[in-house]
Amino acid sequence: MSAAARAKMNNTKPRPPPPAGGSRNATVACNAHPNPNPNPNPTPSRIATAEPPSRVAVADFTGSEWVRFEIGTGVAQIILTKPEENNCMSAQMVESLASAFDTLYARTDIRIVFLTAEGRCFCAGGDPKGFQAAAQMTEQENMQSAVDFASFLHRVQCCPQFVVALVNGSCYGGGVGLVSVCDMVIATATARFTLSEVKLGVIPATISPYVIARIGVSNAKRLFCTAEAPLASVAKDYGLVNEVVESQAEFETWKRKLMDQMQCCAPNAVASAKALVMAVANRPINHELMMFTASELAKVRASKEAEAGMAALMAQPPSEPYWRTEQISLPYTSHNNE
Repeated sequence: MSAAARAKMNNTKPRPPPPAGGSRNATVACNAHPNPNPNPNPTPSRIATAEPPSRVAVADFTGSEWVRFEIGTGVAQIILTKPEENNCMSAQMVESLASAFDTLYARTDIRIVFLTAEGRCFCAGGDPKGFQAAAQMTEQENMQSAVDFASFLHRVQCCPQFVVALVNGSCYGGGVGLVSVCDMVIATATARFTLSEVKLGVIPATISPYVIARIGVSNAKRLFCTAEAPLASVAKDYGLVNEVVESQAEFETWKRKLMDQMQCCAPNAVASAKALVMAVANRPINHELMMFTASELAKVRASKEAEAGMAALMAQPPSEPYWRTEQISLPYTSHNNE
């Protein structure tokens, strides 16, 4: 769905997106690369940024028929709510997810995000109706549709909060892509991860940069070309999954564990560290990269968080920096008590 079409559907005008680092002021823009012509005395302006593409920004999304969006204290939960459609990536699902993440860019109080789904399937990938519609599109419309989905994935990857996928069931195609742009993946043991596009005469093109980054070239060729359906334990060996649990009940234990861990971490530093990983990944270790990373360290050393962290460490007796005293709690909803 193009930006113009989304604007018409929402009766809004397209607005530029929040900055890649959100208002958390992350020191490195998402997917930034060291400048090919570095200044020997680098400054922040030397970084060549790759901003998430423009879309209709929705800074106050509260949920839809396709996505439930819950806000707690320092925590957000995004739940796909179309189990009767296996939570496929329909235009409405993608738009709802994009709106949820737009809201997160504006919510500097949120420190961690949990993404999961209702039903037996986490996400079935592309909507069959969407493929049928694509056959009737012009070449330009077909291209724009693919660009829009690629832009959506990039935007999710650039979200400044730490995003955890709680994979409750199997995922296919675009669902695997959605998992790949999350920062951590916890899956039930029975979940399978399938890239079956070649069985339908297509390829996993727009998701490929993110999937390959997670599982590597050799594993990607195997899954892309054979359409195998590895279980979560095998997907963990590949690098797609970080942790495997026996049942969804264990998700709650992991939520609380990760919330406790994130409470110990300075929010701006988390956003900056996440962006730093994406900026440095796969770059050659050379003078340019060393100057880039040195300048990032110099900037964060001068930040208010660094000042507070060092002051707490040096205090006698040692004290707690302010972010460790800020509450983090799950949203209280009827869903939590089911």
